Formats: sequence, structure tokens, C-alpha cells
Amino acid sequence: MLTTMKYEFMKNRILYAISLGTLALLQVVYLVMLPFSSIRSSNILIPLFLIFMAGTIIFFLIIINGISLFSRDLRSKSGYLVYMTPTPIPFILSAKILLVYLSSIIFTLGFFFLGLADLHLLILAGGKYLKDDNDLMPRVIKYLLDNFSTADVALKLLQGAVIVFNFLSTVYFSIGLSQTLLRNKRFGGLISFLIFIAITVFNSFVSHQISSNVLTYIFHVGLGVFCFIGTSYLLVRKIDL
Repeated sequence: MLTTMKYEFMKNRILYAISLGTLALLQVVYLVMLPFSSIRSSNILIPLFLIFMAGTIIFFLIIINGISLFSRDLRSKSGYLVYMTPTPIPFILSAKILLVYLSSIIFTLGFFFLGLADLHLLILAGGKYLKDDNDLMPRVIKYLLDNFSTADVALKLLQGAVIVFNFLSTVYFSIGLSQTLLRNKRFGGLISFLIFIAITVFNSFVSHQISSNVLTYIFHVGLGVFCFIGTSYLLVRKIDL
């Protein structure tokens, strides 16, 4: 499975390189502008906003690219080569999901701490303005830094990890259906998409009926595992590359 993960990583290396390079460039712009700005300056908000937007876009690109590559492998000759290797299909599927999963979580964690570091630098560059209660920006930054605890961060990361796993497993199951049981069927793609919507609606409905957050996350994980097993079965028994 590690070999498959390495292979998947190599297919994603260009996306990772461009993403990190873009963030690094924006970060350099922010650091260059910082000594010449203050916490009250609107100019310094521009690179901060661009960094935030770039990070958000990159996170979704990691997810979308992982889904796109999975679908492409089932449609092209490269998929034939991947799934005809001695590696069991459940391991191949695990490697694909795990790489996207870990990439998104690691990126989110790194981006979060980068944001905290940038806010700290902004305070150091213009901390005197924190005493001005009439200015909104210093108060917002101070509130963010004072109200983040390790436990809160860990809980949010756990929640995000469960949601990402549930979403990926559901999408992969729908794609697996479209390329196996529904392959060459009329409206097969539409049917698989409607199945994905139905699972999502069911997931949301059941989640709102559960009062306990812990049970909700257990349900999300359970549904994700069910979809993963279903996808593995489809690729083992029904795939026709």
C-alpha cells in the first residue's frame, strides 16, 4: 500500500508544488509589507486575505484532484495498470483515499498554524493599537488568539477528518457504481450522481436526528466504512477495465 501511496503522491506532486509555491510567494509579500504597515492599515489586509483565499482554494483542489484522479484511473489505460498490479484492490483504494485524506489534514493543520503565526507577527508589528477599543481589527485579532485552545483545535481537526473521510468514501462509492454496475448504461452517470445525493441527504437527515455529537461522528465513520467496503467490492467483483 505504501508503494501505491508513493505512486499517487508522484501523480499529485505538480499540484502540491504549485500550491506550496503560491502560498510561499504570498507569504513573502506579506512579510515584505509587514514592516511598512500597521495593524490598522488596510494595505496589510490584502495579502492576508489572499493567503486565506489561496489556502481555502488549495484545500478544495486537493479533494477535487483526488476524486478526479480516481475517476480518471477507472476510465483510462493507467487505471488498467494500477488495478492489475498484485496489490489487492482494497489496498489500492485505501492508498488513494488515505493520500487525499492525509494531504488535506496536514495542509489544514499547517495552514492553521501559519495563520496564527501571521497574526502574531501583525500584533508584534503594531501591538500598540491593541489598546484602541474603537478599532475593530485589533479586537478581532486579539479575540482569535485568546480563544484558541489546544483542545478546540484538536476537536475541530477531528471533526474535519471525519467529514473528509465520509465525503471521500461516499463520492468514491458513487464513482465506483458509475464505472462498474452502471457502466455503459443509459443515464448511468446521472443515476450514480443521484445515488450520491441520496446518500448525502440520508447522511444529513440521520445526523440531525442524533442528539449526541459523539454518536453523530460514529455514524459518519460507519457510513464511510460501509461506502468504502462497497467500493472495494465493486472494483474487485464488477470492474471491467
